[in-house]
Amino acid sequence: MTVSSLKTKAPRLIALALTLFIATTILLALRALERSEKRNHASELRSRTMQQANIVRARLEGQLNGELLLTRALVTEISGRPALTRARFDEIVSDFLTVSKHIRNIGLARGTVVEMLHPLAGNEAALGLDYSKTPDQWAAVKEAIESRQTKIAGPVQLVQGGRAIIGRTPIYVPAGAEPAKQSYYGIVSTVVDLDSLLAGSGVSDHPELQLALRGIDGLGAKGELFHGSAEVFADTPVLLDLALMDGGVWQMAAVPAGGWSEALPRLATYRAVALVVALLLVAAIVLIAIEFEQKQALELEQSRLIGELRTALEEVRTLSGLLPICSNCKMIRDDRGYWNQIEEYLHTHKNLRFTHGICPDCSHELYGDLTGPDADGEPAGLESPERRS
Repeated sequence: MTVSSLKTKAPRLIALALTLFIATTILLALRALERSEKRNHASELRSRTMQQANIVRARLEGQLNGELLLTRALVTEISGRPALTRARFDEIVSDFLTVSKHIRNIGLARGTVVEMLHPLAGNEAALGLDYSKTPDQWAAVKEAIESRQTKIAGPVQLVQGGRAIIGRTPIYVPAGAEPAKQSYYGIVSTVVDLDSLLAGSGVSDHPELQLALRGIDGLGAKGELFHGSAEVFADTPVLLDLALMDGGVWQMAAVPAGGWSEALPRLATYRAVALVVALLLVAAIVLIAIEFEQKQALELEQSRLIGELRTALEEVRTLSGLLPICSNCKMIRDDRGYWNQIEEYLHTHKNLRFTHGICPDCSHELYGDLTGPDADGEPAGLESPERRS
């Protein structure tokens, strides 16, 4: 490869190198920006998920505990008036149900046997149920009686269909004349519809979150899953504990509806801007390379023409130093093709005038010894025109 070919290809090679450098730089910058954007987006997404899940948790926790707290008024009523009639029971519970959104029914057991239910329709089979003779419920009932506090069980599957949380609150009444002494009277069971509760608190159909709950019987992370998918707990979720009024805990897991890998909102914009910038820079480099190449080609052409001109001038100078002269008569041909005496030609082109004399050799050849040279070296009797004048 010659030096001239290298010079010709240099702009293209430089443009190619700059294009590759710019493309690599923009690609690396875009990758770094994407990584930074992903970290920021993941942090923002997790923070937003935490905020939204906290709202749902507070709503669920408040509605469940609020429903169960309604029975406190019934417990207070019975504690003050143990001889509660069925009519009074139905009246009180009816008032509760007008306020409540999720309570399915409330039952009252004297001792361990269920004697009253409201509403009764659809729950007739539970009347006369003896908790002490029902192994799957007796342990929870016994725990409530012994702790003298409300205990929450479930969610459990109901015989009549659906799932429910059951809150059991024991009732103690004064024993004898001493108010400090109390004896066990019975227990109030409040059945809260789980599906209604989850829908009302936004758990089952949240538009932006996938939610799952575990902690049957208030066991928290150790309890079984009772809502949502186990995959939510496996997908590095936001975890929140729901405090139940009996001290138990449910655990909620939340992830975005589209998952943690949802599309970055500004990534497409960044890529489009990077592409436009790259194209503009490459176009600018190509135009500069083309302009430089054209300029270089013009300079090479100018150098070639100058060289040719110089050669032509040298040839002109050489030719201008040559005079066509006749080999015989010594006449000279001028530029117009006419033949002239040498004296006339030189006088015309060099602005010279000739004087005529004769040299000693010619004088001797022509005249012999007839005349001797004068003082100026010319034959005697022969004068130049200047002397005669």
